[in-house]
Amino acid sequence: MAAFPLFVLAAFFELTGVYFFWQSINEGKPTYYLVVGTLSLAIYAVIDAHVPVSSFGRTFAAYGAIFILGALIYGWVTGDLTPDRYDVIGVSLALIGSAVIVLTHR
Repeated sequence: MAAFPLFVLAAFFELTGVYFFWQSINEGKPTYYLVVGTLSLAIYAVIDAHVPVSSFGRTFAAYGAIFILGALIYGWVTGDLTPDRYDVIGVSLALIGSAVIVLTHR
């Protein structure tokens, strides 16, 4: 559970980086959007490298659920997406699956 705040930060910077690249390439935003996107993705990589890892695969499987939740929230905040019940069901399943992976004592 100590990794949760790092996962949230990592998801934010990963999504921000990709969003800025998307805006530059698909929406014709200025070149500095690529610079902001690159810096954001670099920050994401540094954060991910500092996540306390007990098992690389399990840790990043758990991160995947946080990323899915973050992507839906990011899309909602930027006005690109209004989550529907299927989004809520899907992210709930991902979070439950992630909890099984992370919280099960082996």
